[in-house]
Amino acid sequence: MKDDASKEWIPIASSIDLVPRHVFHGCLPGQDLAIWRADDGFVNIWQNQCPHRGVRLTIGTNDGAQLRCRYHGWCYANRTGACTYIPAHPGDSPPQALINRAFPVIEKYGLVWTTLADSYSALTIDGLENKHTLVLRAVSVNAPMRIVSDQLRQKAQRFDRSDSKGDSQIEVISCGSIHIELRGFAVSPGTSLAFFTQPVDCDRSVIRGVLSCDQEPTEPMLLLRLFSSTLNEIRDQIESDQVTVLRDSQPTLDVPSTLPELSRLSDDSQTPGDQSLTVRVSEKRFEADGIVALELTSANELLPAVQPGAHIDLCFPGKHAAQYSLVNGPTETDRYIIGIKLEEDGGGVSRYVHKELQKGDEVRISPPKNRFPLRRDAVKTVFIAGGIGITPILSMAKTLNHVKLDFTLHYFVRSESHIAFARDIERLGSDAQLHVGLSIEHTQNQISKILEEWASGTQLYVCGPSPMMEMVKRMTSEKDLPESMFHAEYFENPNAIDLGGAFQVVLSRSDKVLDVPQGKSILQVLQENGVVVPSSCEQGACGTCLVRVLSGDPIHQDVYLTESERRQGNWIATCVSRSDSDELVLDL
Repeated sequence: MKDDASKEWIPIASSIDLVPRHVFHGCLPGQDLAIWRADDGFVNIWQNQCPHRGVRLTIGTNDGAQLRCRYHGWCYANRTGACTYIPAHPGDSPPQALINRAFPVIEKYGLVWTTLADSYSALTIDGLENKHTLVLRAVSVNAPMRIVSDQLRQKAQRFDRSDSKGDSQIEVISCGSIHIELRGFAVSPGTSLAFFTQPVDCDRSVIRGVLSCDQEPTEPMLLLRLFSSTLNEIRDQIESDQVTVLRDSQPTLDVPSTLPELSRLSDDSQTPGDQSLTVRVSEKRFEADGIVALELTSANELLPAVQPGAHIDLCFPGKHAAQYSLVNGPTETDRYIIGIKLEEDGGGVSRYVHKELQKGDEVRISPPKNRFPLRRDAVKTVFIAGGIGITPILSMAKTLNHVKLDFTLHYFVRSESHIAFARDIERLGSDAQLHVGLSIEHTQNQISKILEEWASGTQLYVCGPSPMMEMVKRMTSEKDLPESMFHAEYFENPNAIDLGGAFQVVLSRSDKVLDVPQGKSILQVLQENGVVVPSSCEQGACGTCLVRVLSGDPIHQDVYLTESERRQGNWIATCVSRSDSDELVLDL
């Protein structure tokens, strides 16, 4: 190891400290850390501070997939630290740039390590490689790191418990700014002992010891008690000696002002020009008739966090990007899972995936985007999915199932061979109900029955073929159910789009006036004139290209806005909608 401790891998916990559903409090100079293990085994090391109001995350709740702040309930995802839910804004998707500061992590030799370096290499300690290891109980010392390391070297002979002290064979085989390795113990030949000094602040440290043996020891507890007892004696001596040492005479750990973050997310993560991500197809399988599932993993970097209802853009050279909902539940943070239905008349992406894409191929995707967020403040949530529409709905159901909130999932399919992600649905138990092979009339009767059981505080989420979506939407209106309880995501816009009629758009911020002729959308005209507006589906289904309307009368042709939002006229889907007035003033 190097001499500069700020560049070292530093052990800050033992593996056994990270018990299930617990948050461990770790410290480095100038850094207060929240350390927790998710149910999938991944260890997170985060700044011990909720980005919202600065409350310590060590008093938060570890539910196995995310960490929940105890103050206002903000939730942060395993692996990335990205905020996935804000209870005060249950209908909104948290910005992807809202993320906790994460530190690099390695779990090795029975210890959990991090580093404050901007760049770092793999952690390898030759004396501990391919050995049986035993981790000593950590010992806190009221002394600076440098003093502790020096004293451990000077007092190494104290670990020799042989009767003949003059013949002690203990030797220091390596040492650095935070570590020392010893061997030659008469009590246990073939055993070496590595000490690592964790700096806590300018005058406090923690000693972490690891015993390594060529063979598994026959009496491990005896060895642990023996060496721990000696280490406690050395600690007492170090603290006694420190009474006469001036605190400010010792160097402290140099902490860099900017710490490395593991996430790729940034403040402009939802703006045009996002850098796409390269992922590898780790699994391709046929889920149902005409549907394949892809599992996508990243070889080198953590994938951005997934919120229930989110989707990614799948990009192939020479083809328009296609959007696919993520099926991930909160515990599935090491990969993206999507389902792709074969669309022979589509833009070619689904045909390529079904017929040419192979396991091991690399593909480009966008970071997750969420235009279909899940509320978690409902008394009960009802999901209705049809066909491939199960993908975003299943992600939501997994989320509510994980946090034990009340929900029911109704999944309509043509036949048993069309049931996608059957194993995931089966894990939901009685909360998921399959409706197989129903006629249109029977489907309508079943949906009517579902809606008749509606009660105050219920939220309804729908995704599937457009005719089914329109059926559910019409029936909720006929039953006079609140519009605010209905949430839908369309994969396509079933409306016939009329691009007739010319008008002008006025850009209030730049004072530009642009002509929108027949046959061109507002979005096309804006892009041709260098005005950047995010877009995705470009058929009025996803809401990505919405722009605020300051004055004028929009003609809405999208399926994203609700009826009340259309009546208010405050927003327009620039990819398909038009103007009934000669002029539209937009907030651009």
